[in-house]
Amino acid sequence: SAESYKNADGVSATTACCMCKAAAPATNTPPPPPPPPTPPLNPPPATPPGPAPGGSCQDDASWQDKDGDGCAQYQQSWCESAESYKNADGVSATTACCMCKAAAPATNTPP
Repeated sequence: SAESYKNADGVSATTACCMCKAAAPATNTPPPPPPPPTPPLNPPPATPPGPAPGGSCQDDASWQDKDGDGCAQYQQSWCESAESYKNADGVSATTACCMCKAAAPATNTPP
């Protein structure tokens, strides 16, 4: 019978074919449940980058770069070149300023 030749999804010719449906005896078997939804290919990040909830990130108020600019003067666009403006101690805005910490790429170097 057509029921013994179901495909991988469990669908037989009596379900998929109009001619076979008319010839098949009536059954009380409900159709199989639909498959679960497919997750999106690029799900959004769980949390946006930036300071931790509760404001735990604090700028180093005493830090200045080699030109004398502190975290208050730094704009998001400056963070890309922050490593070029390290101060005499070798500290850049990516270490001292919350804005640039959030914008800095992750590294695999141990703390």
